[in-house]
Amino acid sequence: MSVLLIFIDGLGIGNRGRHNPLDDAGEDLRPLAIFKGEEAVPFLDGIVVATDANLGVAGRPQSASGQSTILTGVNVPQTLGYHKQGFPNQAMRDIIAEHSIFLQLQRAGVGPIVFANTYTPRFFEERPRWVSATTCAVEAAGMRFNQLNDLTAGRSLFHDYSNAPLIERGVEVPRRTPSEAGEILAAVAARHSFTLY
Repeated sequence: MSVLLIFIDGLGIGNRGRHNPLDDAGEDLRPLAIFKGEEAVPFLDGIVVATDANLGVAGRPQSASGQSTILTGVNVPQTLGYHKQGFPNQAMRDIIAEHSIFLQLQRAGVGPIVFANTYTPRFFEERPRWVSATTCAVEAAGMRFNQLNDLTAGRSLFHDYSNAPLIERGVEVPRRTPSEAGEILAAVAARHSFTLY
């Protein structure tokens, strides 16, 4: 069995209206369109579970604390007592280092596992001071990072699956359609027990 986890930052259960891009976005986005006060519609015999991103902590949910929670199973806002935006701080990185989903799967003997995203040479040449929760999770497990050669060979995808930002920067990579990106991700997932994109 293969598990594919696709995480989209900032996509939540919002209200209907012109300020919500998922409202009236068309049939292609129907599985992602869950609105407050409405019954969620399962897609392809799946299960839809509405969750509270506040995780029991007052304040506006934020990326760093929420992603750290998703990638570890630890309620990070509740553990630390606050939400944090952007990138995980040291306290969150420590939690990820101990409880990364990749590390947990390795310890359980599950494999092979992969983070399907592509990293550019710039990341390795000028490593940023702040890195994402997913980057911390991959590093915690000592996993290999996909690079541009993996992308061009169809073994990984860029965070913008179309590759448009790379092409605009002059990087020679193929432009991907949604269908092409989907086929690549499905093929990656078929070769792994667990895939995160």
